[in-house]
Amino acid sequence: MKLTILGSGTSQGVPVIGCRCEVCTSADRRDNRLRTSAMVEACGVRMVIDAGPDFRCQMLRAGVSRLDAILLTHEHKDHTGGIDDVRAFNFVDYPPVIHPVDIYAAPAAARVVRKDYDYAFEEEKYRGAPDIRLHEIDVARPLEIAGERIVPVSGHHSERFEVTGYRIGRMAFRIGNTYLDEASALREIHRLMHDIVTACHETCHLGSLKNGDVYYLKKVETPLRSRTVTVEGRSLPAYATGVGKALLADYQLPQLKALYYDGLYPLTEHTITDFRLLADQLAEIRASGFAYECEESTRGIRCIGVPLRKTGKVVAALSVAFPLERYSDAAAASARQALDEARRQIERMLCSVELQF
Repeated sequence: MKLTILGSGTSQGVPVIGCRCEVCTSADRRDNRLRTSAMVEACGVRMVIDAGPDFRCQMLRAGVSRLDAILLTHEHKDHTGGIDDVRAFNFVDYPPVIHPVDIYAAPAAARVVRKDYDYAFEEEKYRGAPDIRLHEIDVARPLEIAGERIVPVSGHHSERFEVTGYRIGRMAFRIGNTYLDEASALREIHRLMHDIVTACHETCHLGSLKNGDVYYLKKVETPLRSRTVTVEGRSLPAYATGVGKALLADYQLPQLKALYYDGLYPLTEHTITDFRLLADQLAEIRASGFAYECEESTRGIRCIGVPLRKTGKVVAALSVAFPLERYSDAAAASARQALDEARRQIERMLCSVELQF
């Protein structure tokens, strides 16, 4: 038996279009991956597990000219979107022979295949339409393909979606065996915030942008005295805070003026109220990756923030807040290192989970 991994990327592949995260901009060839799929060859039978949008490319890469069957794990488009390309296998010896391709799927996936590729199941198909024999399987019963016994294995792709794995001889293939839901992702972010506090002994904030304000989603307090006055669930003008400036990092001057059409009102005597000066600061944040604020929202407090991006877009931000008496170059360097490490881990996680901040 031979197993070939045809793809091990995400539902969008790797790199993701437009994403500027560490993985998607990596020069490592291992970070260039097609969507998930595998090929099994046993006893003269060649089977592919899942046929997503990269199916054609995967078949060409692997030099495949004959295919006996496709096993579908579930109905999502990144696993079924390439089925139309089985026509190449149908007509490889035409004329005179047409080779139908058998597709095996659980009921939910079979319904989607019939719907999306209805033209392949018409009684009078147009010339060149794919020749598919669709088999709806019972996931509780083994099936047989050309004498090869295959045992379906039920699993979950997420809390809402079931998937079908397959055991073929001594080999088993299953996707979604582990997954990260929204609650798990938030717990992991909270753990990383605790790591930041452990590393630099100062308070850490997680915030999102809402109508020009930073909304404080999470706060992990320092064990030291002189704590910050921010409260989870409250908000402050984003332009006056470190976490807020990180959230505004990609805003240009016209966008800032549109967002704050009433102007930038001061929270303290140090608050920046000039749009051009704020725009210049945001340009520096884009260049360095870090946002800085000194007593602009609260007297006696300085902050360092980092934007969190998903597919290149800022979706949230982290910050560390210092009382002025504990701020130093060494303390700032420690905070930047801790924030940057957390940022990398969170952005990597955001590539595989839908999280609404």
